[in-house]
Amino acid sequence: VNQYNMQAEVKTIENNTNVKNSACGCGSGGCGSHSTQHSHDELNPDLPSRFQLLQAGDRVVEFGSGTGLDSISMASIVGPGGKVIGIDISEQNINTARGILDSQKVSNVEFRLGDVAAAPLPDEYADVIYSTCVFNLQSDKQKVADEMYRVCNHNGYVCVSDFVIINDIPEGLRKEASEIAGCIAGAEKADVFMNYFRKTGFSQGGIVEV
Repeated sequence: VNQYNMQAEVKTIENNTNVKNSACGCGSGGCGSHSTQHSHDELNPDLPSRFQLLQAGDRVVEFGSGTGLDSISMASIVGPGGKVIGIDISEQNINTARGILDSQKVSNVEFRLGDVAAAPLPDEYADVIYSTCVFNLQSDKQKVADEMYRVCNHNGYVCVSDFVIINDIPEGLRKEASEIAGCIAGAEKADVFMNYFRKTGFSQGGIVEV
């Protein structure tokens, strides 16, 4: 992807200055948290970089969970005291994810059919929200960012992994890249991307290039 100069790890780390720039991992990023100090003060070197923010007991929501593999992986990290909820608009994806879940005999994961622009969750439910290559596909990105803010608790994190445009590129090259990955077609400049999250009320955020 780097040849198109459209990479991004967008990361939000609220007011926790102890969290390193690589904490969201996975070529991901986000905008995270409303205010005050979150309890995730230490990174766990034994975890994959994309899940560094997770701790036992966390409530995690994945916006756009697809076939559920990431949600199921996160369940083993948050443990029986935690909970992972994956939301996807595709009934086929949800059915596939539930089938995998049944075969794995994992009890702390749930998959819900729904639109991430109107997430079927209560206010301030999640300690951590993940979204990977889903945000740019949305027709109303601001509404999705607003939902992330609503669902994330006031000490939480949102990590959004998607493409942003760092430097201008020819439209023809952009079109060619979008045929390889649909999320590239909806990519916007970094400031535009981050403004969706700034408008919601998230206290801090930034772009982490990968």
